[in-house]
Amino acid sequence: MPNKNKLLLLFLAIVLAIITLLILYSDAVESVFTRLNDPANIIEEYPSNKIQKTNEYLTESIYGNQQPDKLEPQSKSATCLAPLLSATTTETLVVIDDKASEKHQTTKKYYELNTNLDDKSGVFTNELKQKLFYVFSHVENEFDINLSHKLDLNIVYLGSRTDYEDYVMDQGRSAEGTIGVYLYPEHVSVVEFIEYKQAINTSIHEAIHAFNRSYWGESLRFFNEGMAEYFEKISISGEFQPFDFSGLQDQKYPMEIENLLFSETDWHGNNTHKLYQNSNALFYFLMSNDKGRNLIREIMQLEQKDSCSVLTESMVLDMLFEMYPNHQQEFDYWFKDGLALFLQNKK
Repeated sequence: MPNKNKLLLLFLAIVLAIITLLILYSDAVESVFTRLNDPANIIEEYPSNKIQKTNEYLTESIYGNQQPDKLEPQSKSATCLAPLLSATTTETLVVIDDKASEKHQTTKKYYELNTNLDDKSGVFTNELKQKLFYVFSHVENEFDINLSHKLDLNIVYLGSRTDYEDYVMDQGRSAEGTIGVYLYPEHVSVVEFIEYKQAINTSIHEAIHAFNRSYWGESLRFFNEGMAEYFEKISISGEFQPFDFSGLQDQKYPMEIENLLFSETDWHGNNTHKLYQNSNALFYFLMSNDKGRNLIREIMQLEQKDSCSVLTESMVLDMLFEMYPNHQQEFDYWFKDGLALFLQNKK
């Protein structure tokens, strides 16, 4: 009888252990899928179809002893974090002109850059810092906004597709179709370093996402991506080339502004390239005139009032008609004239 009791107790203990393991496994799976579908875990992307994949610059020596996982993410428990800002300071910037000559200049420090690159990446880092300075000073000047606080820019560079995908997936996100992402609430940008120019452009693109999130909070996708696409094109001297119509040369007209406003769900489909290009075109158009810049500033200021909410599409549409009554007609003219000039120069 005692032996039967021992066997019974052993059997019950085994059954209890199996049940406990099943419960833990179920909770773990549920946690992963909850996180993947949580709208608070924002991912702002840089599409992979924008470049040809050649890597002539990045070598293993560009990485120092600091590994990517040393960049500690922000707390993931909050669904909406307060802006990650501190008071601006000044810094001495190495400024390179078009003739590759250097000079040192004391500038306003708009950001604190943290990366996993080592000292051997000095040329790359200096160019990135110089372009970022021009980006933020451009924001101040064009929109008449005083950026009195600096933000943290945390960027992880990964030199292989496998490392990039593994890192992004470890954060519970998808890396498919991207070569750069901004992760929120971790407040970390991840960049696949394929070649020098691409890595610079992608870094600036993701820095704009970090800037928008830190200063204004959440914003409509066409605005966030259009602004990032626009500023990534900034030159070493802080200038912008005319809009590149190569991605839209098959369109006689741009997408209607109203369609871009109401395109939030479409960004997760198969039409993302067209949405990126048209949002970029719209931002170029708005930046080309006073009414457009005033509209952008108004959107920024309204978004800043509540960093945890997004302006509705109808609110932005009302602002467009109030501040820019003929916006669609003028956008169409701008697009048609620019496209005609682009096609003429191609001949």
